[in-house]
Amino acid sequence: MSKSGNASGSTPIDPKTGAPVQTPPLSEGEGFRWEPGKSLEGAISMVRSRSNRRLVVFREGVEIRRSRIELRQPGAVTGNRAYIVGEGSSSMADRPQWFSIGTPWHFDQAGEPVPAQTLDQLEVPREFVAHLLPLLKPGTVLLVTDAQILPQPAGGAPWMVIDSEPPE
Repeated sequence: MSKSGNASGSTPIDPKTGAPVQTPPLSEGEGFRWEPGKSLEGAISMVRSRSNRRLVVFREGVEIRRSRIELRQPGAVTGNRAYIVGEGSSSMADRPQWFSIGTPWHFDQAGEPVPAQTLDQLEVPREFVAHLLPLLKPGTVLLVTDAQILPQPAGGAPWMVIDSEPPE
């Protein structure tokens, strides 16, 4: 299923109906939003934006969670990266084992375990993490970008965030 959006202002669409979805931004003082009832089953994927300081969680392309985040090194540029939860456990019992996915300029890191210090750069509200950890199963994907992912006032062409359907 697809989740389309645009950093330039296109509205995300519901992957099941194709109808526009109006997801309100987090209000002032709202650390996170948790709406698991929007999509009860399916693959989990996440997008982290350094520019917006947000972590957005999707199930089958439907946004079910959104959190404010802080980065311990806010000026550090990471570019576009992708990670996947693999089989097994990490050295930290409460976390899944993440591996790098080969992306442009990072193909040489494909399959490498993600160091704990990389994960520790992200500060997320504890209650959000407590709800999120049980969902992180092998195959969960995290896309990391320095770019904005929240709608902006200008228009533009839509872009694909995640697609869990295999090509035909």
